[in-house]
Amino acid sequence: MSGDHKWSTLADRVKARPGASERLQELRRRTLQECEAWRATMAQLRREQQLTQTDLAATLRVSRAEISHWESRPDLLVSTLERYLGALGGELALAAVFPDGTRVRLYLDPPADPEGSQPPLEAVEAPVGAE
Repeated sequence: MSGDHKWSTLADRVKARPGASERLQELRRRTLQECEAWRATMAQLRREQQLTQTDLAATLRVSRAEISHWESRPDLLVSTLERYLGALGGELALAAVFPDGTRVRLYLDPPADPEGSQPPLEAVEAPVGAE
């Protein structure tokens, strides 16, 4: 196909750009930091609700090991995170953030519209400096 490229070819082209190696190292470092923060955050939220992994597992009808697995994974399904937070009494809210600072709320289960149209976009926060 005309639009297909080998990954190795694209990766080589990216790495050949000036400063790419440093940028990639910084992105790796930040990603690892975010993963560590993620892990700490989930367990911290549970502890702040004065719940043990065993308590939460019983509520969600999964094993304690499963809760431990969720809390230590760097990546979860959104639906799993939604269940986890719901069991803590919270609600997951997602927003798309654009370069101009505009934030738009994303719905996991948008309200059903009998006419089948999409729900209106809801701006969560105006761009910085826009008034």
